[in-house]
Amino acid sequence: MSTLYERDEAAVAGIEKLRFFPLEVVSGHGCTLVTPDGRELLDLSATWTASGLGHGHPAIVEAVSRAVRTAPGSGGLSAVHPDSVGLAEDLLALVPGTGARRVYLGHAGSDANDVALRACRHASGRRTVIAFEHSYHGGVGVAMGVSGVHVDAGAPADPDAVFLAYPNPFRPGPDGIEADVDACLARAQEYLAGGTIACLIVEPILSDGGLVVPPDGFLARLQELCTAAGVPLICDEVKMGLGRPGTLHAFEHDGITPDIVTFGKVLAGGWPPCSPLRATRCARQRGARCSPPSSATAFPSTRPRSADCSPTASAD
Repeated sequence: MSTLYERDEAAVAGIEKLRFFPLEVVSGHGCTLVTPDGRELLDLSATWTASGLGHGHPAIVEAVSRAVRTAPGSGGLSAVHPDSVGLAEDLLALVPGTGARRVYLGHAGSDANDVALRACRHASGRRTVIAFEHSYHGGVGVAMGVSGVHVDAGAPADPDAVFLAYPNPFRPGPDGIEADVDACLARAQEYLAGGTIACLIVEPILSDGGLVVPPDGFLARLQELCTAAGVPLICDEVKMGLGRPGTLHAFEHDGITPDIVTFGKVLAGGWPPCSPLRATRCARQRGARCSPPSSATAFPSTRPRSADCSPTASAD
C-alpha cells in the first residue's frame, strides 16, 4: 500500500469510498485519467457519470475561472442574479411542459430528489411515495429512504415508501416481460387507487440497479395511471439524462412529459457541489450557462395543499 493510501485510510471516512481496485489518480484530461507514474487510463465511469464533457474541458475551465474572478458576493437566496435566473430559464426551455413552471437550484442530485419528494408530500398532504426496487435516488433524507439499492444494502426504507418491481427485459420472470410489466402496472394502480400517494418517482433507465432499459411503452403506461389518479410523476434524470441515452432526456424514448424532472451530476460538469456557489457568476459558452449549481428540479406551478396535483391542474 502506498503512502497516499495510508494517508487516505487515516484521514478520509470509509463511507465516502466505493472502490473496486487500487487506483491513484493525479490528473485527468478528456476521457483519460493519469496515475502518479504517468500511466494513462481510459475512464469508463466519467466520475460516476458526473463528468459528461470529460476532464478539464476548456469551456468548463473558462467558466469556473471567470466565476471565481467575478464572484458577485451574494447568493441567489438573498439577491437576484442574472446567471441563476438565466440557468433556470435555460433548464425550463430544455424540459417539455406548459403553464407556470419553476426550477429549484440545489447542490447535488440527492438534494434535487429530496426536495421534489418533500414538495409533493407538502402540496398533496399525503405521505406515501411509490418507488422501485433496486433504484437509486440519493444518499440523504427522503431520497435515500426511497432508494431500493440502499434498502437492499440494509438501510431503513422510508416508512411511507412502497416499492414496485422494475421490469427487466434482460431477466424476465417465468411468464415473460409482458407479464412482468402488467403485474407492475397492476400493483401501481392498486396503490394509486388508495388515495394516499403523494407521488411516484422513477428512473427512466435504472442506474445502479443494473443499467436496465425498460420495455417500450412502460413509462407511458405508468404516466397514464398517475395522470388518471392525479398523482405527480417524478422522472429522476440525474444519472441517465442530459444526452447520455442518445436523446437529451431519457424519458423522451417513451414520449412522455413528466410532472417533475430532476437533474444533477453532469449538470455541473463534474465539479464538486458547493452550496455557497449557487449564484456565482459564470461564463456563457455558446449560449449555455455553466453555473456551479450541480442539481436542479423542474417543478410545475405551486399549488395549495388541497389543490389537485394532476398535470392538467398544475399547468393552469
